[in-house]
Amino acid sequence: MSQAGRWELPGGKVEAGETDEAALARELAEELRIRVRVGAELGRTLHPPDGPRLDLRAYACATEDTPVLTEHDALRWLDAPAAWTVDWTDADVPLLRTMLRRGLLRLTAR
Repeated sequence: MSQAGRWELPGGKVEAGETDEAALARELAEELRIRVRVGAELGRTLHPPDGPRLDLRAYACATEDTPVLTEHDALRWLDAPAAWTVDWTDADVPLLRTMLRRGLLRLTAR
């Protein structure tokens, strides 16, 4: 709940026996009721820098479905210049910065 009200990239935990791609497709189906084609990995970070770590990964995805909120209060599609206009969870900020460094996003300074 410490991150309540903040924005996060969609996704979730990889279950035993699942690939990252299968987990992402399952999570997006559960959270947004969309079917996706998972593409290339866009970035990876470990969070937080100290203590137990989460291995966060972002993937390119394509869908033709319209998202339906099942677990969240709101959904926004952001282009790169607008990406820093929302208050991201602490875990997602390093991942967004990693994608920026790799030239996968073009963001304005925060």
